[in-house]
Amino acid sequence: MKKKVRWLLAILCLLAAGVYYAREAAKPLPVEVLSVEPRTLSLSFNEEGRVVPVNERTLVAAVGGRVSRVKVSTGDKVAKGELLVQLDTSELSYQLAGLRGQLESVIGQRTQALQVRPAAQIAVQQLAVDQAKEQLLAAQTEQARADTLHRLGALSQREWDQANNAMKHAELLLSQQEQALLLLKEQALPPAGTDQYFAGLIKSLESQIALLQHQLSQTRHRSPLAGLVWQVLVEEGAVVAPGTPLIKVFQPDSYQVEVYLLAADALQVSPGMTVEVVLDGPAEKYTFQGAVKKVAAAAEERISPLGIVEQRIKTTIQLAGSLEKLRPGTALEVTFTTRQEEGRLVVPKTALFPHGDGEALFVIRKGLTELQPVGRGLETEEEIVITEGLQPGEQVIRNPRQEGLTPGRRVTATER
Repeated sequence: MKKKVRWLLAILCLLAAGVYYAREAAKPLPVEVLSVEPRTLSLSFNEEGRVVPVNERTLVAAVGGRVSRVKVSTGDKVAKGELLVQLDTSELSYQLAGLRGQLESVIGQRTQALQVRPAAQIAVQQLAVDQAKEQLLAAQTEQARADTLHRLGALSQREWDQANNAMKHAELLLSQQEQALLLLKEQALPPAGTDQYFAGLIKSLESQIALLQHQLSQTRHRSPLAGLVWQVLVEEGAVVAPGTPLIKVFQPDSYQVEVYLLAADALQVSPGMTVEVVLDGPAEKYTFQGAVKKVAAAAEERISPLGIVEQRIKTTIQLAGSLEKLRPGTALEVTFTTRQEEGRLVVPKTALFPHGDGEALFVIRKGLTELQPVGRGLETEEEIVITEGLQPGEQVIRNPRQEGLTPGRRVTATER
């Protein structure tokens, strides 16, 4: 009897459990859905760019020397032709004065050489040669001393140059005096070619003088355009070599953006492509429209924020609209849209799952779930275009892996 009771109780428990699970299965399952409507899906990538002026110039030292004066600071307004940097001209002026003196001396020597010379003139010229030798010996001694001090770091480059130039000038003077003496000794009357010799010597000195005058004119650096000072790259008192950048100036009325793209990304970019540029301000974001102006023909090495050497291609973006919020050097986010399809039904990738040889998703039709095989098209990292199997307005279940979700299950949909 007791055994029959136990069996009866077990059967009743099983029946109760079956009724419970049947009722639970009959309850609508809450699911999150997406109503699909035709829209645009874009395939794009982002890269950081920097604002640069369209018109900028860098003043570069044409000659070496000490910076005697810097007349502007970063941000100053400058006019075209305004003097910005002055180099010290003392050394060049001394050299110029020395050459002019040599020129006067040679002209005088030519005058004398073309005259009849008595023996007394030869004696006087010999004294001049002896004196020039003494001067050369003194200059060589001083130059040797300067070499030693310069190697030890006890003598500046400028002082060493002066000692070296003094020796060269003494050598030249001795050579001139010896040539003059030779002319006197050869014969009383000047030989053929004397005038041509001095003409060539004078022409050489005049060329050297013209070169120094040109170099003196290159010590004054003026602004090539009207605008603002971007960077001051030197300080007063600094010694610069030829080719040293001094100051950057730019015109603030027009900007462009420079972006360095990975080679694979650059293959998808061409001049004329439209882009979106975003400036992330402290309170809001500012959006600008632009177009690709130029893609460099060759890659160059760039260091990534992680310290990795990468081969990147410089791409220039021309901006449109009001640019008053921009400043040179500002970082921007540039979005390149490489492909775009309009009027497409788009779902999250997470809504798809493998089915047979393809993929499917769950849709709700007449309150019940239905497994719907679909075809896929353009996709991004998160979304995908459905090319077949769906109709506009249909509800797609976002999470096909939700517990209890099976084909034919009654559900209650929540739009999200």
